[in-house]
Amino acid sequence: MHNTVKRILLFVSVIIVAMQAYAQYEAKPLWVKHGVGQLNRKRSNNTYTFVAYNTTNVDANALRKSRLKPLLEDLGRRYGVPVGEIRTDSLKGNASSDRPTYRFTFRESGGDAVVYALLVDDFMHFEDFVNNDFAFEFYQLYALSEKNVLPVYDDIEAVGTSNAQATLRSIVPGLGQIYKGQDVKGYVIMGGEVALVAGAIYFHSRAKNYRDDMKKYPEVADSYRSKSNSWRNMRNLAIGCAGVLYIYNLVDAAVAKGSRRISVTPAGKQHLYVAPFVHSEGGGVSLALRF
Repeated sequence: MHNTVKRILLFVSVIIVAMQAYAQYEAKPLWVKHGVGQLNRKRSNNTYTFVAYNTTNVDANALRKSRLKPLLEDLGRRYGVPVGEIRTDSLKGNASSDRPTYRFTFRESGGDAVVYALLVDDFMHFEDFVNNDFAFEFYQLYALSEKNVLPVYDDIEAVGTSNAQATLRSIVPGLGQIYKGQDVKGYVIMGGEVALVAGAIYFHSRAKNYRDDMKKYPEVADSYRSKSNSWRNMRNLAIGCAGVLYIYNLVDAAVAKGSRRISVTPAGKQHLYVAPFVHSEGGGVSLALRF
């Protein structure tokens, strides 16, 4: 019986240690974890598409200074243009974001071609490897226009997850953490609750069986009573641990910082915005009122 108690306490300790270890992990934005497919389905039009890039270097400053390199290389592959022949201009960001909009111009048959890219979000992650090596991973998310098409960007914003929503979802243990992008923590809590509740049911069943056997075998009633009480104590311990884990689940969902997500509000509502424009003599930015 003492071994069973030790197993339960060890199980709860492993859950706590796992969640503390996960808390040390810098949560990546949801678009890094899940890709851009869902974001592209939220667009109100096809004048632009979300694209993400990931570069690695031991020098974080070098990654930021060369932030446009993967985008330029992507454009070169898309349109068959040498990277060195692509001219880059930085324009003012649109109204829904203070992030810059870049204009890329390159020559092709028939004249100049233009592509625009709005920097939506970026994320720097430090990776420490077991062999004492390390590297920085730099993730970038852009809204990239079609060639020679003026993009009509939706209202795009990088936002944090809602603690209120997470707390409401955590009524089912672990769902609040999964909503915040903390999948590992959420599944650990969910699995822990299932195991503890299942254990409590099993312990209760064993205690009941011994209690029932006391009547059938009165000559060993004292022994069965002792065993019934031991299993009952195990049941109470499992219920107590499940309760502590459930309270932790609610508190964590209410206060822990979740992964950043991208909010995409379809265009169409009346608001003032800034957008790039192109004409025969050049280009720039325009101020417009969208209805």
